[in-house]
Amino acid sequence: MGTRPEIIRLSVLLKDIKNSGIDNVVVYTNQNFNDNLSTVFLKELDVAIDYFIDKLASFDPKTWVQHMQANVEKIILTEHPDVFLILGDTYSGLSVDVAKKYQIPIVHMEAGNRSFDMNMPEEQNRIHIDHQSNYLLPYTNSSKENLLKEGMDEHNIFVFGNPIVDVLNYYKNKIDNSGILSRLELKPKDYFLVTIHRAENTNDLTILTNILNGLNLISVQFNKKIIWGIHPRTKSKMSGVNVTLQENIKIYDSFDFFDFVKLEKNAYLILTDSGTVQEEASLFNVPTVTIRENTERPETITCGSNILSGTKNADNILKTVKLMSRKQTNWISPYINDYNLSVKIINFLKNTF
Repeated sequence: MGTRPEIIRLSVLLKDIKNSGIDNVVVYTNQNFNDNLSTVFLKELDVAIDYFIDKLASFDPKTWVQHMQANVEKIILTEHPDVFLILGDTYSGLSVDVAKKYQIPIVHMEAGNRSFDMNMPEEQNRIHIDHQSNYLLPYTNSSKENLLKEGMDEHNIFVFGNPIVDVLNYYKNKIDNSGILSRLELKPKDYFLVTIHRAENTNDLTILTNILNGLNLISVQFNKKIIWGIHPRTKSKMSGVNVTLQENIKIYDSFDFFDFVKLEKNAYLILTDSGTVQEEASLFNVPTVTIRENTERPETITCGSNILSGTKNADNILKTVKLMSRKQTNWISPYINDYNLSVKIINFLKNTF
């Protein structure tokens, strides 16, 4: 694993695997080499790492993947693993190529997610990872259907659910005890929460301008604080955009996990381009506007918790926020019954290998 979402989603499973008696090693690739996106989360969630791959000075995908894969190969030749377990669609997941080279069975959690947009690096990664893997563990039946349509063997697909449910339950007390609302002088259900980090939204300054103008429109229309924990990539691009933000749009460095989830649970509405935030918001019954043209979590739209605003027009962002702000929050999250995932996966590992 190598990014913040992977740390979060694997945090409980890794503890349970260790306690189960399964011999294992955990490799951290340092894809998120910013400490606010990596070290803070490893420490906060008490995730033990056996191998840290060295950081590079900057992140160029091709160079970084070659560096990561070379280091993973050394680890494989040292440890001789019987099975290779990964989650997600980041560049860290391309470590499967090394496991495949040495004929190590690969288990892919979060398999089958599809946005059907091949311009997204994540879409290219997730398709490649799925087709390299031996066993596929999608979150939902709709993701399983995607895999079947691509010719995957149904006998190697297991719908066990989404690990975020166990994570949120495991850390519930620490999340509830977060004092972030007091520190930021916020009242529950009286602020918007924003996360924007994807390359397609931040590298294109026209799109980033549209998003900032959309936030300004929302600020004027609703007269609520807009809390934005800014990603380092987004922060680096802001100087290239000629937009003056409204006074009640408050920008902070990335929040830690407990503070961020507390903000999610108590938000009036969330605007995001994150896949994982779409999942969490559906569980918390918080309306979500996804500022993208597509999503690999269509089940959140089907259940009614989420809507796509697109990125081409600031007015559309405001219109979708107005629509979701009037929506009843009585939907049933597609992940609501995804409990005890660790038990399912540990039993699967023991019985299969």
